Amino acid sequence: MEKRLLLAIVLSILVLASFQYYAAKIAPQSEPGQIETRENKAGLSPQMTTGPTGHPDKQLTGGVSGETMLPGQEASFPVIEAGESKVETSLFKAAISLNGAGVAGWQLKEYKNKDGQLINLSCPERLASNLPLYIRWGSVSPLIFRGKELLKLGFEQPQGELFLQAQADPWRLDKKMAFSDQDYLFWLELSWQNLSSETRKLPDYYLVCTPGFGLQDKENRQYAEAKAGFVLGDTLKAKKWKIHSLTRKLIRRNAETGSITRLDNELPGIVRWLAYRVKYFTIIIKPEEEAKGILFSGLGEDEALCQLKMPGEEVRPGETFNQRFAVYLGPVDYDQLKRANLGLEAIFESGGLAPLRRLVMAVLKFFYKMVGNWGVAIILLTIVAKIILLPLTQKSFRSMGEMQKLQPQINSLRQVYKDNPQKLQKEIMELYRSHKVNPMGGCFPMLLQMPVFIALFTALRSAIELRHAPFIFWIKDLSAKDPLYVLPILMGGVMVAQQKMSPQADPQQAKMAMIMPIFFTFLFMNFPSGLVLYWLVNSFLSVGEQWWIKKKN
Repeated sequence: MEKRLLLAIVLSILVLASFQYYAAKIAPQSEPGQIETRENKAGLSPQMTTGPTGHPDKQLTGGVSGETMLPGQEASFPVIEAGESKVETSLFKAAISLNGAGVAGWQLKEYKNKDGQLINLSCPERLASNLPLYIRWGSVSPLIFRGKELLKLGFEQPQGELFLQAQADPWRLDKKMAFSDQDYLFWLELSWQNLSSETRKLPDYYLVCTPGFGLQDKENRQYAEAKAGFVLGDTLKAKKWKIHSLTRKLIRRNAETGSITRLDNELPGIVRWLAYRVKYFTIIIKPEEEAKGILFSGLGEDEALCQLKMPGEEVRPGETFNQRFAVYLGPVDYDQLKRANLGLEAIFESGGLAPLRRLVMAVLKFFYKMVGNWGVAIILLTIVAKIILLPLTQKSFRSMGEMQKLQPQINSLRQVYKDNPQKLQKEIMELYRSHKVNPMGGCFPMLLQMPVFIALFTALRSAIELRHAPFIFWIKDLSAKDPLYVLPILMGGVMVAQQKMSPQADPQQAKMAMIMPIFFTFLFMNFPSGLVLYWLVNSFLSVGEQWWIKKKN
């Protein structure tokens, strides 16, 4: 087989393998040894329903660590009956359950699901003790809070606070949430007042991040991950856990009976923030003080309860212990998270390609502001990337052309030294040296383009800007696959034309050259149409580029 064809196939496979590897780096499995699954630390029987500190908790029936369920049985989520406080801003509608003061609903006004209904980031039918911002402490069951019925913000009142209050002897807990009309970020302040006549120790408690958003479709489950900022020595380092792999470590299945035991796993350490993210949306909790660790609890095969462990302290009679948290509940938008100036953008990937991905999205947004269509913006971005990489592709094509010229001589050497592979290789290398041809000259420039391509791939596949963004006619959502498969078929046709423009030594090689277009066509059929559009335009430009270089030379 012609070396140029072999290199093209190897490079294509390398690109695909790199995608798989890089996707694993974006949402990796839990590191070996990093998660050590164990039963409740208090030594209670795993068949006993327990809370995160090992105490019995009557409110946790149906989906807590230690409970055994039959295969296929789903946890029951009783309806919350204590009432709710409502918050409405220009960006969202929120419902705060008075049964435990967790977030029972969080509807985003600017984002809708496929049925045209507002996205709700918190499932209202969960247990009160599993809702985001619920507080687990001591042996106290969910507290019944009192609070304002409605807080509505807008142009006339851009900021406001929601006050909730509950009492559990000897403590009074005041929960204050400060909202802004044009921000998904709000501030949560907890005030613990000692109502007794003697000094009391407020125990460490757990603040629930989430067991998962209300978005439970296959795509969001695939992307769901927990991520936390741990302080290791003097360094803040992000750790993350893919939820679908983490949950397998938080349940134990009895092979004989088929029953499932739910487990707890606590990770001690200094924690600056905890986040739970699906593909396009996230919740982030950042305490002003450092948390003492994270507790993961099993809920099921697709969910895990993620909680921050917060330190308590001794409080004198009549005095108050205060703690404050920044909470973000909204879209995964780098600009919005960066604007908060709290380091919340750390939920995005770091590493060498992170700046390149951000540059890609910045350019894409720039073009969108110009043309008002994300599909056209992708086309313009592809053209710009092609122009920037033009010197590399020119060099690659020239090297391949030089290799093609030497092909008849290489075939002759193969006939002469067909029984002596070592001598054949030596003569071929000598031929390359005498004609000053680098056999890797066509390969290396293509490898240099891979970081740019991977950055484009990762940026386009999870950019919330492309979610439900229409392009043209039948393509109503650039984040979904082409429903008519027009783009991948066109892409395959352009790739076939590109292969036909490349001269082949014999008909067998021409047949082999058709494998990659067919393979890529089927592979891209289920890719987001925004990605397929990029690859189609890139392939079309490559055909024109190849024709121009051949004509020029």
